This record gives sequence, structure tokens and C-alpha cells, in this order.
Amino acid sequence: MWIQRIAVANWRGLDFELDGLDPGLNLIAGPNESGKSRLVEALRFALFESTSGKAAHKKNLESWGVAPEKPQVAVAFELDGTTWHLEKVFLGTGCNTRLRGGTEELSGEEAEQRLSDLLGVAGGTGRTEVKVQDQGIWSLLWVDQGESQGEPVHNTDSQNLILGLLTEEIGEVAAGESGKRVLALAETERNRYYTASTGKEKDTLTRPRESVAELEQRLAVAVARRDALANAADELERARAAVQDLKTRHQEAQGQLEDLRERHQQTEALRHDLELAEERARTAARTQDEAAKKVEDLTREHEELASLSEAVTSGGEALKEAETARDKAQAAFDAARQDHEAQQQSIESLEGRLRTLRRQEKLAAQQVELERAAKRLEEARKLGQRETEIRAELNALPRITAEDVTRLREARDARNTARATLQGAAVSVEVTALGEIDVEGARLPAGESQQFTIDEDRALTLRNVATIQVRPGGGEIVALRDEVRQAERRVAGLLEELGVEDVNAADDIVRRRERLEEELERQQKTLAQQVPEGVPALEQAVAELRAAVEAATAQTTDAEPFDAEALQRAESELEALNQQASETRTRREAAQERLSETRTALAARDSDLKSKQDQQARLEQRLAEQPSLDALREELKEAERSYRELIAARDAVRERFQASGGEGLAADLERAGKAEAQLGAQLSKQREEVIRLETTLAAGSDDGRHEQVLDLEAELTQAREALARVERQAAAARRLYEVLDREYRAARERLTQPVIERIRPYLQALFPGSEVWLDEELNLRGLRSDSGQEAFEFLSGGAREQLSLLVRIGLAEVVGSGEPWPLVLDDVLVNTDAERIRRMQRALFSAGQKMQILLFTCHGSLFDSLGPDAYIELPAPPVRAPAPNRSEARPDEVGV
Repeated sequence: MWIQRIAVANWRGLDFELDGLDPGLNLIAGPNESGKSRLVEALRFALFESTSGKAAHKKNLESWGVAPEKPQVAVAFELDGTTWHLEKVFLGTGCNTRLRGGTEELSGEEAEQRLSDLLGVAGGTGRTEVKVQDQGIWSLLWVDQGESQGEPVHNTDSQNLILGLLTEEIGEVAAGESGKRVLALAETERNRYYTASTGKEKDTLTRPRESVAELEQRLAVAVARRDALANAADELERARAAVQDLKTRHQEAQGQLEDLRERHQQTEALRHDLELAEERARTAARTQDEAAKKVEDLTREHEELASLSEAVTSGGEALKEAETARDKAQAAFDAARQDHEAQQQSIESLEGRLRTLRRQEKLAAQQVELERAAKRLEEARKLGQRETEIRAELNALPRITAEDVTRLREARDARNTARATLQGAAVSVEVTALGEIDVEGARLPAGESQQFTIDEDRALTLRNVATIQVRPGGGEIVALRDEVRQAERRVAGLLEELGVEDVNAADDIVRRRERLEEELERQQKTLAQQVPEGVPALEQAVAELRAAVEAATAQTTDAEPFDAEALQRAESELEALNQQASETRTRREAAQERLSETRTALAARDSDLKSKQDQQARLEQRLAEQPSLDALREELKEAERSYRELIAARDAVRERFQASGGEGLAADLERAGKAEAQLGAQLSKQREEVIRLETTLAAGSDDGRHEQVLDLEAELTQAREALARVERQAAAARRLYEVLDREYRAARERLTQPVIERIRPYLQALFPGSEVWLDEELNLRGLRSDSGQEAFEFLSGGAREQLSLLVRIGLAEVVGSGEPWPLVLDDVLVNTDAERIRRMQRALFSAGQKMQILLFTCHGSLFDSLGPDAYIELPAPPVRAPAPNRSEARPDEVGV
């Protein structure tokens, strides 16, 4: 089956068409809220849910915040070569389903039933949500968001389908339904005789067995009573014959015992002679060994003396060689030491010259540094003097700020504005002289004019001509005049406050202050750059340098000026001398080490020679005090001859002792005594048994015991035959069930192998060395490896979702062996790290070659290397208004 297209409308706020799906691997990526889980939900409703009814799980499909429109879904899919088009409208009236494909076009319940038949699921009623057990194989092929860590869930349909396909694949009929029915019949028959849980026998077996046991016990008692009399007569005859036999054997044993006692007395005398002979032989052997030891020790000491003599001779020669080597080493050491001492004197002389030159160098450097520091100090003092002058100028200037100038300028402008206003409102009087006249004390030539602006009462005097009285009228001019006076008083007050004549003077003072402050800042920066340590510190440094120069000059006795080349030459000469001295020192140390070695060797050789001479003297003294070697050898020959004679005498006595019986005779005597006593005891016991049996026969009588035995034997035979029949039936039933159960389990286990084989290539990339663990019902139990097995529930969250997905792929390959079925996966790797996702992509890619996979994810970047056959990116969601009266979050609103 291949899903080609999914389109939804009014589906919980989603209107979208997912087209261009490939029959292989499809990656559908998009952020949260983009509609992935709603598309998965719509596909599930389209395939499994009936459009009939308005159950609660269907009402949740309505879009939020819009006019109530019917949720709709359309799916196009191909199955068995036929393309089908499915359309469903939910929450309508009746069944709103349409299905068309090939020559068929169905609607309503017929369409729903045909769809169920195509997909192999039980049709939904519309009143409740379709359960897992009704989804057929789709329960294995479908993973909703949040369910990735669960194991694949089988239902009866999926399990029977898979087992049937596997049975056909490997030809295992025993693992199918017929095998299961035969096993159930065998189990019922077995349970007639044994309990199902513990295998304990039931009454069907225990009652016949108890009856047989009771009859056997009664028969044994009767047989014992019957046989007792017959056995007693036989036993009496045997007992009498045994008494006669024991009497004869006891008499023979008594005769053998007397004979052994006589021989034992004779052997004891020979034993004493043998012990004396062995003691003499041991003494002779010790004497022989001591003589041989003396000869061996004396021979070894003679050899040791000869070896010591040779060692003393060679030691004397080696001592002379060591003395010669010591004398040579001493001469070499003395020569090296004298050379080193001469070089050291030259080095000391040159070092004195170097010290003088370096003092001169230091003095010259100090003088240069002093000159530089003095120059810096002089410049710093000049800068400081200028800074003081600037500060004095700044202090001498009135403390006028730019704000003060602004206030003064504003007051002046206000005054000028008031004056202009007053002038505009004032009376203008023009006087033109017809002849030369005097106006207000000033001469006005004839023909000229003079203009007067009058803003208050005023008299114009024309001397010797007239006085003109001018009175401007109106209250406005009075107010303007007062305003002018007030503005003039403010200007005058500010000028007086600031101590300047006018605004320009105040402005000049502000600019002058700014220039001085900028210059002061430059002076301070220059001073800080040139004398960062400060003038006092520089003065102190100059004083210290001057004192150091004076002190160095006073200590310098050499009046010559400093010569740098002479210093370099002296340093080079000193370096060369030090190199020569180092080589000479090395040679001296080597000569000293050689001298020490030769002295040590000489002392060792001298000590060794003296030690050997002492050993030689002690050994010669010890040999002088001992007998000669020839005398000891004669003593050894005599001891060897005596030992041989005593050994021959001892062997003769031993032969006589062995001939008489030897050591074994005492044991034979003891054994014969015990045997005679045992035979006597047996004879007495057997005589008592004869008396007992005679008494039993005399007291016994025949009371019908034989007939009683015959009756019980017949009854027991019948009981045993009945028990044997029941036991054969029970054993056959048990054996049949065990064989069938074993074969059934083995067949079911063989059925799991194709699934395991399909999963194994995928599994090795993620769980190397492990194999999936499936039970006989194909349920996922966990993982197996050489080190053991681990149950599915104890795996990590990531491992569970990876293993669950791989098992689903394997099962999907089984069920899709004829017609591939699609895998629908919604955010199935949310607990898997990036590296495991990369490995899972290989498995998904390989599986996509065999079936359609719809992989929905909100982490598209993690699947960049997946290589899907189709990649569809969902658009980011628009901002939605919050849903009213919704207590549960939608599945696709949960961020993963």
C-alpha cells in the first residue's frame, strides 16, 4: 500500500494538503504547531474511524474560534495496483464517506465496509474510538507522538496474520492453528492424570498404585509366614552340615597353629644373630666412610694449597701493575692540577680588569642617565612654572562662566528690544535751520536738519529763538518707558555683579578662561607624559643619580676614560680562558677519577694478595699437623676389607633366617591364631542355630498359609494389570503433550527467526553484539547478547524507542512480503541523541527501499543526512487565539 496524498480542511484549525508522497522514505518536517500531529490524526481518522455519529472524540476535531465547519479529510492511496480516493466529512448527518477506485464508487456504510476490507481492520461503529485490537496489522505500523518508547502491540488479527505468513515462509504447520488445537487436546488428556501447574499425579493414578502397594504388603506378609516353616527345615539341614564342616576345619587350624609355634622359637634365635651381624656391618661402614672422607678432605686441601700458591704469585704481579698505573695516574693528575691553577690565576687577573672596566661602564651609563634625568627635570620645572603662571592668570580673571555671559546677553537683548519698542512708540521731531541756529547747545548750520526721538516730556531749546515743549501722550509709552528702565537696571546689575563693562568684555573673559584652561590641560598632559612618576620623584631620582655618580667617581682610581672595545676584548679573553679552564678542569677531574680508580684497584689487589697469603699460611700449617696422604689411603684399604668380610658374614646369617621363615613367620603365627579362634566362634554360633531351628520346627504347624498366598497373588496380579494400563495411558498422555509442546515451542521459535533475521542488519548498527529477544508470540521482550539478556522495560528511554522502531520495521517487512504496508511515525526519536539518530537514519533509509515510511518530525535539521525520497517542509503556524473551554492540550501542541 502506498499513501499518495493527504488533504484536510477545518481540522482543528488546519487546512493543508500533503501531496507528492513517495512510495519510499518520506520526511515531513515542521516546527511545533505546524500541523504534523493533526495530519497524522486526520490520516488515522480517515483509515479507521467511521464518519457516523458525533462522539466526544470527534467533536474535538472542530476548529477553534471560527464558524463551525465540518472537519474533512481526503486520502489517495494505491493498493494491489489500484488507486483509491477516500473522502470523509465528520460531525455531519449520517455516514459521509465516499470511496472510489477502479470500477467501484461507493458511499456511506458500503464505503466504510469496503475500506475496512481493503485495510484488514474491523469497521468502527462511530460511537467510540477504534481500539488497538480492531486495527489489524496497523497497530504495529503506526506510532503516534509520545508513544515511541512503547513496545509494538499485537492484536489477534496482526498476530495471526504474521504467524500465518511466517508459517508459509518456513513451512511450519505445527506452529499454526492446527498445531495449537492438537496441543490443546493433548494437554486435556494429560491433565486427567497430572495437575497442569506442578505435574503432580492425580487420583486417577494414585488410587490404583496405592491398591497395588497394599496388596503387595499383604502378600509379602503371607509369603513370609508360609515360607518360614519350609525355610526352617532347609536351614536346619544346612546348619548341621555346616557344624560338621566347621569341626573338621577347626581341628586342622589347631594343628597348623602348634607347628608354627615350634618354628617361631627356632627363628627368634637366628633373628638375634642377624641383628648382631648387621650392627657390626654398620660400624664397619661408618669406619670406611670416615677413612674415605679423610682421604678426600686431605686431597682437596693439597689441591687448594697449589691453587693458592699460583694465586699469590699472580697477585704479586698484578699488584706491581696496579702500582705502576697508580703512579701514571698521579703524574697526570698533578700536571692537570698545575695547568688549572695557572689558568685560574690568569682568570682572576682578567676578572679584576673586567671589574674595573665594568665600573667605568656603569659610571658612564650613570652619567648619561643623570644628564637625561636633569634635562627632563629642567623641562618639567619649566612646564610646572608655566602651569603656575596659567593658574595665576586664571585666578586673576573674574569668575565668569558661559552661563553668566548667556544671562548677560539675554538681558542686553531684552533691553535693546524694549528700547526699540519704546522708540517706535515715541514722538519724532525734526528741526530744519533756515539760518544758522543753536539747538540744545549745538550749532545747526542753515539748510541742515536734526532728528529728535522723544519718549517722555521734554523741552527743546532753540537759543535766542524759542523753547519747544514736547509731551508724548498715551499710557502705553509710559509702560514701555518703565520696561526700558527695568531692562537697563537688570543689565547694569549683571555688569556690576560680573565686574565687566559690557557683554563683549564678559565674552572675552570667558574665551580667555577657556583658552587658559585648555593650555593648562595640555601642560598637565605633557608633564604627565614626560614625568609620569612626578616631579618630586624625578628630583629625588636626579639627586640619587648625582650622589651615585659622585660616589663612583670618588671610588674610581683609574683616570682613563671608559673604553668599550677594551671591555669587549677582556670579556672575550675571559670567555676563552673560562673555556680552557673548563676543559682543564674536566681533564683534571678525569685524571683525579682515574687516580682514585687506580688507588682503589691497588688497595683491592693488595688486600686480596694478603688474604690469599694468609690462607696459604693457615693451610700449610694445617697440612703439617695431619697424617700423610699415603697413610690415610692404607687406613682406607683396611677399612674396606673389614667391611666386605662383615657383609659376607651378615648375608650368611640372613639366608639361614629367611630359610627358617624370616619376618613373615611371626605374622603367620598371629594369623593362624586368629583363624583358629574365628573357626571356634563360628562353630559355637552354628551349633546354637541348629538348636534354634530344631525348636522352631518342633513348635510349627500347617495352618492354611499356602492357600492364603495363592489368593493374594491372584488379586495382586489383577491390580497390577489395571495399574499398568493406567500408567501406560498416563505416560502416553504426558509424553504426547511434552513432545507436542516441545515441537510447538520449537516451531514457534523457528517462526521468530525470519523476524530476527530481518531486524539483525538494522540492529547491529545501534546495538553491536546484541540480538532482539522475541517470545513465541512475537512479543518484544528485550535484547540478548553473549553476556546475558536485558528486559525491554529496563532499557533507557532512547534504547527502547530505537529497538521498538527496529522491531516494527522487521514486522512490517514480514507482513509486506506480498503487498508492502506503510509505516506512519510521528516524532519517534525524541529521546535519541544525535549520533544514534544518524545510525537510525541508515536503518530508515534501508527500510524505505522496501516499504513506504511517513516520518513526521519537528527536528528537521537532525535528519539532514537521511536522504529521503521525498522531503516536505510544513510552513510555520500563524498566531492563533487561545481556545476557549478546552481543558486538554491538542497532541500537536505539545513541544518535543
